[in-house]
Amino acid sequence: MANILVIDDEADMRFAVRMLLERSGHTVIEAGNGEDALAKLDEIIPDLVLLDMRLPGMDGIQILQKLREKQKDLPIIMVTGYGNVELAEQALKLGADHYLSKPFHNKELIEVIRQILGKRGYVQEDIPAPAPAEEVQPDRSFWGKAVMAAVVIAGVAIAGWMGQGRSDFLVPYANPTAIVFMDKTVWIADWFSQAIYVHEFHKRDFPLKRTYYLPDVHLTGMAVLNDAIYTADSWAHVLRKHRMDDHLSVVFTVPSPGPSPCSLFWDGKYLWSCDLTTGKIYQHQADDRLTVVASYASPGKAPVGFFKDDRYAWSMDAKTRQLYKRRLDNQLSILVAYQLPEWGEGAAPLSNFTWRGGDLWFTRTGKNLIFRRSKHLLQEVKS
Repeated sequence: MANILVIDDEADMRFAVRMLLERSGHTVIEAGNGEDALAKLDEIIPDLVLLDMRLPGMDGIQILQKLREKQKDLPIIMVTGYGNVELAEQALKLGADHYLSKPFHNKELIEVIRQILGKRGYVQEDIPAPAPAEEVQPDRSFWGKAVMAAVVIAGVAIAGWMGQGRSDFLVPYANPTAIVFMDKTVWIADWFSQAIYVHEFHKRDFPLKRTYYLPDVHLTGMAVLNDAIYTADSWAHVLRKHRMDDHLSVVFTVPSPGPSPCSLFWDGKYLWSCDLTTGKIYQHQADDRLTVVASYASPGKAPVGFFKDDRYAWSMDAKTRQLYKRRLDNQLSILVAYQLPEWGEGAAPLSNFTWRGGDLWFTRTGKNLIFRRSKHLLQEVKS
C-alpha cells in the first residue's frame, strides 16, 4: 500500500492515526514538527502527507508551501482542527488536495485517503464496519464461523490456564482502551472501531452479548454506572456522559482537564480521569461540569488506567509498563511498583486495567485479547 507521512505535534494523535492507517495496510512515517517533516522528505518521498494545521514553529500553511516547493504533485491532506473554514480554504488555494476538521471519524479519514490515492492508481481494501447498536446475531459467514471457532479454542485454552492463575480471552477487535466489570457482564471500549462491546462473563466463556457503535466518539476511556456511561475522547479533548439507553445518547459534553484524556474510573462517588499529555490523574465531582476537585501526579508520563477501592489506589503506565500501588493520602503516594515479565515483550503498549477479586485484568493496544493474571504473579520492582 502507500507510504504516508503524518505531521502532528501530539504524540497520542500520531499514534492513533498510525494504528488506523497501518491496520488499513499503509506504512506510516511520523514527524512532530515542520523541520522534522522537511528533513524526512529529503530521505524519502511519501505517497501522501497528512498535515496538521496547528504546529509549533512553522504552522501548517508554511509547511504546506515548503512541501509544495519540494514536491508539486505530492498529495497533501490538511487537518484544520476546530472547524476553521477560512484556514482550510487558504490551504486549498495553496495546493492542498483536501482538508479534514478535528475530530474526524476513522471511516472519514480512510475514505478520503482512498479517494485521493485511487486517483493515483492505489487500491485500498475495505475495513470491516463495526456491528450496529443492537443484539449481535450469529454470523453464518466463513469469517463468523472462523471467529466462533477461535473463541471455542480460546475457551479450551482458558480452562487449561485457570489453575496457573492466568487466562487470555480472545475478542473480535484489537484496540481495547477500557475494561469494566458490571454484575455478570464485562464492558470493553475499542478506539479503532469506535464501539463498546458488552460480553457475558463466565469462568470459561466470554460470549459477545451486545455492541454499541458510537461513530462520533473516539473512545479513549470509559466508566460504566448502572444508569449512565462516561466516555473520554482525546481527539475532541472532551468527557461525555451518556444515558444507558439503546443508543447511549449523550447527556452532556465538557472539556477535559487535560488535552489527552485516556482512562476513566468510577468509584461510586467520584469520576477519575487520566491524561497522557499532562501525566496527571484528576478527581471529578459527578456534577454537570465534572468539576475537578483534585489532581495527582502520575509516577510515569503515560497513565493509562486507574482503580480505587477502600484500601488502595492503583495506576498503570504505558511507558514504564508498570502497575503502581498507592496510598489513599493527599498525594496518592506510591507504595509499591509491580510488573509482569510479559509486559516487556513486544511493542504493544498497555492500554487499561481493572481488578476483580484477586485477579488483575488488562488490555494491550494491537492485541485482540483480554488478559487475566492472578495478583500472585506480579513481581515487585526493586528501586
